[in-house]
Amino acid sequence: MDVTFSPSLNFIIGCHSFRCLVKDFWIRTEVCDQEAGAREEAQKVSGNKKLKWKTRAEMGLKDYSELEIRSVIMGIRVTITESLIAKVIGARRNGLFMVGTNKKSGLVSRIHSTLYEGRESEKTIDMRDEHMVMYKMILMCFMPREGSTEYMSWDHKTFMTFMVNKYPINLPSYIFNYMCTSINEGIKGKRMFHIQGCYLRYFIKGN
Repeated sequence: MDVTFSPSLNFIIGCHSFRCLVKDFWIRTEVCDQEAGAREEAQKVSGNKKLKWKTRAEMGLKDYSELEIRSVIMGIRVTITESLIAKVIGARRNGLFMVGTNKKSGLVSRIHSTLYEGRESEKTIDMRDEHMVMYKMILMCFMPREGSTEYMSWDHKTFMTFMVNKYPINLPSYIFNYMCTSINEGIKGKRMFHIQGCYLRYFIKGN
């Protein structure tokens, strides 16, 4: 079943009912990779030995083509993929994408010249006004803060450097990666799910 939300529903962003829907989504969400797909197949075979060596379609399962975020909202199964996000925001799945960066990533000099040259310190409080606005937008939209509030993480520094220098960025990969990270760490109890109203855009398709 495919579900498309009408653009006229945009007015509910930020209201109580919408927040409840988003919360409902995150509570029941999971990241499904190849390992999860294998578990699905094994469960099917355990219930019916005749399904062994059958294809996913023959088992009554959806074909697995890429990493998926799955959940249920009000009884409707919802699937989010990186390709879906790219389609919704109208962005290509190419460009720079770097996560898990550190001082050995080879970008230290570029990061310093872009973000810190002429500043009193590397603390966020000493950021240039235009950089502070950009940083807050990134935090609010899809890339939650990690670690200290006084300093940016290396991933944030890297992303900001790409943005300020207008390098091509694989935005769908960044958005999807941080959604998956938030879900997995939330399941492990390491981080609260990062729930933002802007994610409504990515909930437009259910299966």
